[in-house]
Amino acid sequence: MTMGVMNLDVKDLRLVKMIAETGNLTKAAGRLNVSQPALSRQLFDLEERVGARLFERNPKGMQATATGQDLLELAGELLERVEATENAITSKLNCGSGQLNLAIHCMPIFACLPEVLKLYHAHYPNVRLTAQSTTDFDDDLKQNRCDLVITMHNEAKKGLVFEPLFSDEVVIIAAPDNPLTSGDYLALKDMSKANYASWIGKECDPICAMLKASNISPLSCTVMGEVNSLMHMVSTSSALAFLPRFTAREMLASGKLKACRLQDRPMNATWYMAHRQDRPLPIYAKGLIKIIREAMATAPGRP
Repeated sequence: MTMGVMNLDVKDLRLVKMIAETGNLTKAAGRLNVSQPALSRQLFDLEERVGARLFERNPKGMQATATGQDLLELAGELLERVEATENAITSKLNCGSGQLNLAIHCMPIFACLPEVLKLYHAHYPNVRLTAQSTTDFDDDLKQNRCDLVITMHNEAKKGLVFEPLFSDEVVIIAAPDNPLTSGDYLALKDMSKANYASWIGKECDPICAMLKASNISPLSCTVMGEVNSLMHMVSTSSALAFLPRFTAREMLASGKLKACRLQDRPMNATWYMAHRQDRPLPIYAKGLIKIIREAMATAPGRP
């Protein structure tokens, strides 16, 4: 490493702060909405500019070196002021009012929506935010029936932009006394002994596609489009379901559901905010994206 011009910026300080908080590059990358390799490159570049290592790896995770602690203290001092200034400028520029139509293309996100809406209205009390479900968000965006769409699909669509919001682990949920999930892991082949409950139609369900590709057929497959109803049904039956951990966090914490992982197949899902490329987002729309990212980064029960 060679000492040179550091050119520190806010992104550098956020990187240091998040790695220190999580102690793990993978977790820090998820909360910063970048890939782990990209975050590793950013850290390497920052250490090259600083001229010293900022973190050491040990059994407890990544811990800041003396130089890293110096940057961490700087981050603590500046980032709070930066956020306060951003909020003040935002309030002035958007004049505190507007209309924002949000569409939901994935039912599990409804689990965090009340908290997000509460935070959003606290920051933008005079913005009228509406939320509705959509089955064809591409057409809804192009026909101006919505401004933003939360979706788990990010396949390339002409004229649309997909901004990553957050990622979460997908787990198998079951009633606490379900014998198939007595351990921490379930083998895929054991799904042949299970009654599978899905929140999405079979033709769109990636779990159904995975089972079919492995020539595995569950005992039954029940589709319930409303996620809360699905979780309550699973909690009182022999059925299994695959859901993002954050969706079931309250019932997992209360002991009404148990979670386990699929053996040898780590599963994660990523949510995106889609919007039209030819329409610059107003600041209060960008504010919603920021609030969702921050709310999910600190949500209880998330890794």
